[in-house]
Amino acid sequence: MTGPDLHDAARAVGEDVPFQRRNWRFQRIGWGVMAGIVLLGLIGGLGNGPVASATARPESGGFTLDWERVQRAGNEARLVVTLDASAGPELAVRVEGELADAMDLVGVEPIPLRSSRAAGLLHLVTAAAEGRPARMVLRTRSRAPGLISGNVTADGAAVRARILVLP
Repeated sequence: MTGPDLHDAARAVGEDVPFQRRNWRFQRIGWGVMAGIVLLGLIGGLGNGPVASATARPESGGFTLDWERVQRAGNEARLVVTLDASAGPELAVRVEGELADAMDLVGVEPIPLRSSRAAGLLHLVTAAAEGRPARMVLRTRSRAPGLISGNVTADGAAVRARILVLP
């Protein structure tokens, strides 16, 4: 039905065809948004997946930082610092900024020889074999949703990490 036939049918049944078309358009947009959220979840954009994981190295090299870019508040996450080759008998890692303040430290592997904490700073030192790769795993828990950023420093070089904490 087109033209006058459509308007006659609308009057006979009491339909509002322009409203119905707007409603259908709104529904299709809603379906698209829902499909996008499901797809984002499947590829890890809402946490625990390839999109949520990040790896970075400072320009000068020396170490690699692996972390989860998208996390859930209250869930445990990991920051992994891997030093290419230790320059000495110790691996010292500094976590600075909101990254140190907005997250609780649940555990560190291996157990640190020394640690200190101040506002906006977490300093951890663990044993390392000189000339060999060293690794430190920080298990953390975010306290509240939001955007967290800060620097992780090891071997004199720093990497900026940004984390989106979802509820």
